[in-house]
Amino acid sequence: MIVDEAPQKAFPVFSTRERLSGPGNSSPHVRTRPQLVTAFQGDAVRLGLLDELDRLISNVEKAGAVVPLVMIGGGFVRRIGTTSPPKDLDGVAFYRINPDMPAALDAILNLSREGRARKLDLRVCPLDGNPIVMIKTIAFCTTLYSKQAGSMLIENGLILYDRNS
Repeated sequence: MIVDEAPQKAFPVFSTRERLSGPGNSSPHVRTRPQLVTAFQGDAVRLGLLDELDRLISNVEKAGAVVPLVMIGGGFVRRIGTTSPPKDLDGVAFYRINPDMPAALDAILNLSREGRARKLDLRVCPLDGNPIVMIKTIAFCTTLYSKQAGSMLIENGLILYDRNS
């Protein structure tokens, strides 16, 4: 596992100079649930959004899917340290489906729709599918979630929420 050296309460694109950075000290910053709770201690909005995310994913997992990772960005990360709380949680949920449980695919397909009602703007990406789809999804979402709408300027790093730990 890559050790992430970023500070607990900030998630920059690079933690040091760009040319001295690598996967261990740049975005996305890998965090577990306990680490995120510590990072957002006292931040009821972000902790509430994380709770909603975990509840929604738990329902999907009961249907036979596994969602070990969620890459989080957007205002959830960009607005850290400001007086403006995030409006929602933008993320991409990486999943595997148990082929013996047909309800799993429906649950994954409904994840985005059900998430919107909970202020979760979620996209989905299979971990066990076509690698081109996964690479393009990661590249697209990394760019999309690191900037403000309409801007071409990368402003913030991302969080890779490790739900396995």
